[in-house]
Amino acid sequence: MTEPVAWKPIGRVARDRLVHARLIAHHALQPLAGAARTRLPPAPDDSHTSLTWRGEEGALATGAFPGGPAIAFRVRDLNFTHDGAAFDPAGRTQGEISAWLAERLDLGDGAAAGLTPPPYDMPAHPVADGAVIDTAPWRAELLELSNWFANAHACLTEAVTGLEGVHEVSPARCWPHHFDIAALVSLEPQTGEDSKSVNAGLSPGDESYDQPYFYVSPWPYPDPAALADLPVGAWRTDGFTAAILTAVEISNAADSGEAAAMFLKAAIDTSRKALA
Repeated sequence: MTEPVAWKPIGRVARDRLVHARLIAHHALQPLAGAARTRLPPAPDDSHTSLTWRGEEGALATGAFPGGPAIAFRVRDLNFTHDGAAFDPAGRTQGEISAWLAERLDLGDGAAAGLTPPPYDMPAHPVADGAVIDTAPWRAELLELSNWFANAHACLTEAVTGLEGVHEVSPARCWPHHFDIAALVSLEPQTGEDSKSVNAGLSPGDESYDQPYFYVSPWPYPDPAALADLPVGAWRTDGFTAAILTAVEISNAADSGEAAAMFLKAAIDTSRKALA
């Protein structure tokens, strides 16, 4: 059995409040993704806009910018840090975040507006329409959101480390579009849309589930009959194919960390066999 990773507490806040805190964080992050699109060399898979988890800071960080270090986004309070400077977005707007980022990256005043909005659809929220960001009522929820990212990074890293017979494994990255953190297991060279892979990650919640959930998705989608039952979680095959383990199921488990680790291992193994 997979050894459980150190697990930070979750399940201490109401689900609807966690949804709202997640939306605030998701929108607050978008100017930083815009800064990465503006200043970092583009990657074919758009990974130049992705972020990595810094456990010691509880932050999501960009890659290093030309002539300077990365910019970090601390999830528990949404603060930004860069080269010794910090920006607290409480009581500020997305536009003010963009202006601070533009100043830090020496982009000029005119570039600030260009960092938002993102070139993809985002869930509706007043912050996207110019409302100020209010973090004070959501401190417990943002801390729990931070714990989800910490738990996910630890579990995903352990689940994909040391896999044999695969072509390549990406580090766990957070993608600003869906605000999920995921690692891609390439079973063969990625030469086209039908190249075989397994994507394992955690979504903090979305239009499909109003709660965080781990997912494992084989690609191309195999015949559902080839997907064996899992010890925890279940396969979803309507609309998309993925193994899903929800926050409710994790919270109800005797050992949440062990349940998440068991799910990831079983779902990745099953996906690989179905694609073989």
